[in-house]
Amino acid sequence: AAPAARVASCSVTSLLDLGLPTLTTHAEASCSPAHVLVCGDGDLSYSHALARYLGAHASVVATSYESEPEFAQRYPHATETPEQLRTAGTRVEFNVDARKILEHFPTQEAWDRIVFNIPQAPPVPKARNQIQRHRALLRDFCASAASALSARGELWLTLLAGQGGTPLDPVQRLVGNTWQLQHEAARAGLLITRVGLPDMDTLAAVGYMPAGRGYRGQQLGRWRHSQGLVTHVLEHEGDGRRSVSPLEWVFDNSFWVDGVPRSEEALAQIGRDALQEDADALAGPPTLLDIYTSEEGRHSRTYRFYYASSLLALSRERALQLNAQLCEAVAAAGAGLPRTPSSEALSALVASASDADLAGS
Repeated sequence: AAPAARVASCSVTSLLDLGLPTLTTHAEASCSPAHVLVCGDGDLSYSHALARYLGAHASVVATSYESEPEFAQRYPHATETPEQLRTAGTRVEFNVDARKILEHFPTQEAWDRIVFNIPQAPPVPKARNQIQRHRALLRDFCASAASALSARGELWLTLLAGQGGTPLDPVQRLVGNTWQLQHEAARAGLLITRVGLPDMDTLAAVGYMPAGRGYRGQQLGRWRHSQGLVTHVLEHEGDGRRSVSPLEWVFDNSFWVDGVPRSEEALAQIGRDALQEDADALAGPPTLLDIYTSEEGRHSRTYRFYYASSLLALSRERALQLNAQLCEAVAAAGAGLPRTPSSEALSALVASASDADLAGS
């Protein structure tokens, strides 16, 4: 299917209800109001629309990255919005950095929903590769949100089409030209469980027109608006939640083999037993790539191991650690002595993974 069709097949509930009980369903739901945090909400028009739509069925906290005077200067058309929100019972906070949620709300119960629409890292004049700043923003925000979400909470992140970089995005770019949301989410232990296109007409009808921090209250430019928006729903792994865009990793491991070599399926079973609750990460038996005999008569075999899981937030760092466990298990089972990568090399790879650029950077 074409990318746009793939996105359409992954339905996302309206940005106005966030999958929460609404006016029509709440009467049958025996639950207390949901705690909803809106991060970096520009002129606060989204929070205004959301609070009115959800009413008493959710406790909405609207936040702005700017101070209140800076907000008034950047969004002169919205100077009355903070007071309107407060009068209606919505909490409004300024000077809130979405990368430090727990610092700003240390006594707050865990959030049921955290929303961030069109995040942007402030540009640095003359700096090269600004996209790295956007990835860093997503990395820090995902980690911040993951620590503040309830066990069943959801993070709703809306980006311009093409920025996220998932296979479900209607605008496909080279990995190095995207914000690599899959990678940054996985680093925070989060799965992307839904991807879809928000209903912009419905949002506009209730007064929300996306702008972003860089536009001083103006609507998105014609080109950016034509690209559209894509909403991603992120959740903690567990309880059967599945990623709609799991990451895939491939590692080639060489072993010195004495005696009769184990079959590929036997090696896979050793790996599954060693990985235990993370066994789902091993995508299947390895592939034999090479057989080598040294001058001393030692025999080695090189296998390609595949890692992918829709159930686990499988970051590069985590995949490297699991691969190291598998190599150690193969050695412990007498099935082969790791030749490459060595334990020292694996340790160095794991240590450097958090600082290294991802594929295509």
